[in-house]
Amino acid sequence: PEDAERFLDLVALGIVADVAPQVGDTRYLLQRGLDRLRATERVGLVALMEVAGVPPESATEEHIAYQLGPRLNALGRLAEAGEAVRLLTTDDPMEARLIAERLEGLNAQRRLLTSAIYASAMEQVASEPSLLDFEALVLSNPRWHPGVIGIVAGRLAERYERPVVLLVTGDDGVAYGSARSAPGYDIGAALAELADMLIRFGGHEGAAGLSLPTELIPRFRRRLSNALAAMKRPEAGALTLDAWLGFGDVTLDLARELGRLGPFGEGNPPVRLATRDVHVVEKASFGRQRAHLRLVLEDPEGARLSAIRWNGADQPVPDGRFDFAYTVHVNLWRDSPQLQVEWLAARPSETVTVSPPAPLMEVIDRRDDDPYTALREIREAEPELLVWAEGFPKDRSPGTTRLELAEAEALVILTAPPSRDTLARTLELVNPARVYVLATEPGTDGFVAFMRHLLGLARYALAHKGGKADLDSLAAASAHLPGTVRRGLELLAEMGKLQVVEWGDDGRVLLADPEGEVVADQDPALREELAAMLNEARAFRAYMRRTARLGELFG
Repeated sequence: PEDAERFLDLVALGIVADVAPQVGDTRYLLQRGLDRLRATERVGLVALMEVAGVPPESATEEHIAYQLGPRLNALGRLAEAGEAVRLLTTDDPMEARLIAERLEGLNAQRRLLTSAIYASAMEQVASEPSLLDFEALVLSNPRWHPGVIGIVAGRLAERYERPVVLLVTGDDGVAYGSARSAPGYDIGAALAELADMLIRFGGHEGAAGLSLPTELIPRFRRRLSNALAAMKRPEAGALTLDAWLGFGDVTLDLARELGRLGPFGEGNPPVRLATRDVHVVEKASFGRQRAHLRLVLEDPEGARLSAIRWNGADQPVPDGRFDFAYTVHVNLWRDSPQLQVEWLAARPSETVTVSPPAPLMEVIDRRDDDPYTALREIREAEPELLVWAEGFPKDRSPGTTRLELAEAEALVILTAPPSRDTLARTLELVNPARVYVLATEPGTDGFVAFMRHLLGLARYALAHKGGKADLDSLAAASAHLPGTVRRGLELLAEMGKLQVVEWGDDGRVLLADPEGEVVADQDPALREELAAMLNEARAFRAYMRRTARLGELFG
């Protein structure tokens, strides 16, 4: 007991870095531990704070969470974790300095890897938006570094407000991954529901690790999403606020007073404030990689406030007026205390406007009629008519694809779309007063039929467009989603039918004639994922053909 006091700096480090709930005795020990950390005689911690730019006398729980903890963790992620033990136990200032500088280099490497994996994950989502139709975002890549995918999963979970699982697929046919949760979800309990298909797993409500056969990833995505949806709590996606106030009341003195409620963290979140009806006056990115965003906001009274949105440079900023949620802190800049406001969330302002009711859309059900007889009759009755038809050869199509539609008085849905989201976006674009539903099947949902059709589209691009194509156009021509088309092209390349030279931005792709022999054994996971996507499109089209309540689809 008489020696316990000298270990309290490590207690504080452990409580914050391991995200222990700061309640009861733990909160008291953290308060004591922070006092000890500010006067630590441990040469390793002193060296670590020096290279991290943390002033020891004013170290806080945030310094542990965002500067000291990540540097110590970088060893375990990218090198040998035992070196951290030597740092915390050595009495040699020279050895401590060398290890601390090594940590600094590894942490910089960790940041670069994190940025690269985050960009890769965002590219997957952009090229395959249907991934966001699931309750959980599940992504995989054989080239991601397993030591940092948990960090990226946390950033994505915060961005998309849903649990995220990132998987590294290995040559042994096993995918190893990290999961991060979101408010209202228990990722640990959800994985327990899937124990029959996992090789190993473990974790808790907020985070978990797992491994599973690579070929089961598509099924895992669907089952995990179903499990999370079934146990989703009401607070999912919600943010509890402590007070509404104007920017004129947000001062350094207020931040000091609220800071007395700290230390903040798991179990004791910082006070969450909000201001109504603000707008952006200025914005600029900053940081080593320009990853963060600094905004100047103005409230209805004309008072302005500068706020920081960490890792927010690539996220959209609300247009017009919005309600703004944030936290306030005291930040020491060159020994001078300054007010720091940190972005939490935003939503459109709750202003009440009176507008005429939108005209009702009339839905005419012609699903039981011969489609081409019905189409001829509708054309005779409707002078301003668009026909939505996909999966046909361009020179024999009775209508236009989703990319060629425009606003019109009447719309005929000749072929059923591949998803509810595609239907909703098209209706919003055309804004018809009348919709005639025929909802025939396009004939491209079968695996062989889809691959044959897609290969024909690819060969046309090779013959007439220098191999240039884009996923949206190919998806519209084949009556499927862009993500399905991407998987189809990947499989055609693996089969030796073509080459994918480059995946470009905004869904562009450059194709080339094949080289070499056909691969006999294609990736079974890729085939299974493509087959699952085709089955999902087929299932939605079948539902649209059968449902007696078309109002559920057309609002």
